[in-house]
Amino acid sequence: MKAWLAEAALLMAWPAAAADDVAAWLTRGTDRWQPPALHGTPLPERADFIVAADGTGTHRSVQAAFDALPARGSTTVRLTIVIKPGTYRERPCLRDKAPVLVAGDPADASAVRIVAAVSNATPKAPDADAHACHPHRGQATHGTSGSATMVLASGDVQLRHLTVENEARDAQAVALTLRGDRIHLDDVRLLGFQDTLLMRRPPADSPDAAGRAYIDGSLIAGDVDFVFGDGTLVIHRSTLLSRAGRSPGGHVLAPSTRVDQPRGFLVIGSRFAAEPGVAPGSVSLGRAWDEGVPAGQWRAGISPNGQALVRDSALGPHIGGWAASTSRRPFDPAVNRFATTNNHDDGADIARQPLAAGDGWASQDGGTRGGADALPRDLHEVHTRAELVAALAPHGRPRIVKIAAFIELGGPESAFRDPAFDRAAFERAYDPATWGRKPPEGALEEARRRSVAAQRAQVMVRVPSRTTIIGSAPGAGLSGGTLLLERVSDVIVRGLRLSDAYDHFPAWDPDDNRHGEWNSLYDNISLVGATRVWIDRCTFDDGERPDDTARTVFGRLVQHHDGFLDITRESDLVTVSHNHFKAHDKTSLVGGSDRHASDEGRLRVTYRHNLWEGVLERAPRVRHGRVHVVGNVYRVPDAARFGYSLGVGFRGQVLAEDNVWITPGVAATRLVRLLGGTRFLDRGSVLDGRPVSLVQALRATPAGQALDDTLDWSPPYPTPRPGNANAVDWVLQQAGAANLIR
Repeated sequence: MKAWLAEAALLMAWPAAAADDVAAWLTRGTDRWQPPALHGTPLPERADFIVAADGTGTHRSVQAAFDALPARGSTTVRLTIVIKPGTYRERPCLRDKAPVLVAGDPADASAVRIVAAVSNATPKAPDADAHACHPHRGQATHGTSGSATMVLASGDVQLRHLTVENEARDAQAVALTLRGDRIHLDDVRLLGFQDTLLMRRPPADSPDAAGRAYIDGSLIAGDVDFVFGDGTLVIHRSTLLSRAGRSPGGHVLAPSTRVDQPRGFLVIGSRFAAEPGVAPGSVSLGRAWDEGVPAGQWRAGISPNGQALVRDSALGPHIGGWAASTSRRPFDPAVNRFATTNNHDDGADIARQPLAAGDGWASQDGGTRGGADALPRDLHEVHTRAELVAALAPHGRPRIVKIAAFIELGGPESAFRDPAFDRAAFERAYDPATWGRKPPEGALEEARRRSVAAQRAQVMVRVPSRTTIIGSAPGAGLSGGTLLLERVSDVIVRGLRLSDAYDHFPAWDPDDNRHGEWNSLYDNISLVGATRVWIDRCTFDDGERPDDTARTVFGRLVQHHDGFLDITRESDLVTVSHNHFKAHDKTSLVGGSDRHASDEGRLRVTYRHNLWEGVLERAPRVRHGRVHVVGNVYRVPDAARFGYSLGVGFRGQVLAEDNVWITPGVAATRLVRLLGGTRFLDRGSVLDGRPVSLVQALRATPAGQALDDTLDWSPPYPTPRPGNANAVDWVLQQAGAANLIR
């Protein structure tokens, strides 16, 4: 922790405030305001007013809906305005109205944008209003207060699931002004540059004189003084984002709290983050806005003395400390009413680590951030399946899910078995000796399928876009099921043990491999149409039920496990790094079928520095894709059970670099298998301590006569290398869930 933070906490001029919680901060005398818990609650079933730019609602503009509200005091019932997705270029004013909820799209706060581009310096006619809520007449420019995109000058207002933005960059430009009391913002995005959010205390004779606002689970972005004003404000479980590109430095908080006011700004359980390009230490946590005080003329006990407390929050490396006030008085902890307590370094949480630039295919096309930008309230720690499913419930925001236990997703066969399913009867009924070579059909097969459906509903866990799932404790992981990434993007999975995706009811296919096979359904991780995915430092295993201990039925081993990691159906831009794949048959598949022509041009995957130990085949097996296999280590303990490592399937192209095989004398000709594909190139391969050309080895075999070692692509990123092609120890030290530094 930075030394200035510890010092500021110790030298507080007002130590009692450090213990205040949200309720205490928002209490004024006997007026105790406890904002309701809105997070996760649905909107009212019926909206009183609907704003839709296309005319399908009751009003076409936000302002028209505001105007339609009854006046303050006419009712105590909270009315509801729902704004349909779209961009509303207007500057609405809500003033002296009845209690109201104004809501956008619960699935995505960015879907509704209320936006303008007016700054302090924007010209206007002297007799024109700067804003409907701030006339500012007699001036030739809008001024700071008159620049606001939206003003809430009313009490008992709730604002949810929408964005308010000021695009002006040339001067101070307010996105949202709050000038009322009991104003509650939930899941909003306030975007601007200088002076994004203005918290203004109403006059003493106003019914809203207390001037209190509570902002929960939201994003406030800007660069200079972007949370400022003289009201009482709590920012809870939110992100304050310092923006890059306009100012080399800046300030986050700028309170102008009056000397007789007991509370100013409280930031609690929140995160101070920065866009890429904001230099370390370049942004102050805040400065006092000595409103109306010329430089050098601040007077203790008379002039405003901004008050702010930052507690229980994460501070990024861009934060440098408190700064001198706007009237140029130096920060003095004996005079300034600023304090910090119980904060921590945001960079210490690896759950917020995105994939590094240039790290494999997943670093391309914007890269992979997963849940790196999650709001603090979208960070979940889970210990049970129920908690995991709840944490992954659909919404449009980034999230982080920390798994702190080894969670069982499945259960015993009896938990899923249909009452009509009898395994012994099934095996008697469909024995090829009596049933023949046709697929199973009839009551027993239908009962098996119902059993499959019951198990699938329990063990398949869907992962949404913009998610990081990470193990937060040794041994953390999932057993008995599948993480399904279907038609999603921007996902990170790190530091998990993923074990025993066990299918209790595998299917019998009499036509598979000409002699029939038992086929199981579940992979430990399955990517189906997923893009920009990073799988890192996970351990994949079959738990206590490996398939080689299963029964043989119809002359074939009953397989209860499918793949460890399968990447199929137009998935693209995937990096698989530092994982440990242990003792498995069909390990990792890229491309599910020769017939999936839509995979062409996709399935770009990097496998780098993984440990493949005791796996029989598919490490990986590639159809259609452009796959880079670099720096991996393959340990083959049993030559008799080993099939192959790299499979080149239909229209697949594989580039293998600097991979190492440690075997009991397995020939180089067995390491690569052409499975309907021909395009393969290797460089720097090492087999049992000696350099080997896998291309030359293949060409010495009958199957290798079709080999083509020219590829129509090359990696668009630098090839990562641990220092030399034989760095086995380095891979062994990095691979697997136990090697994630938590």
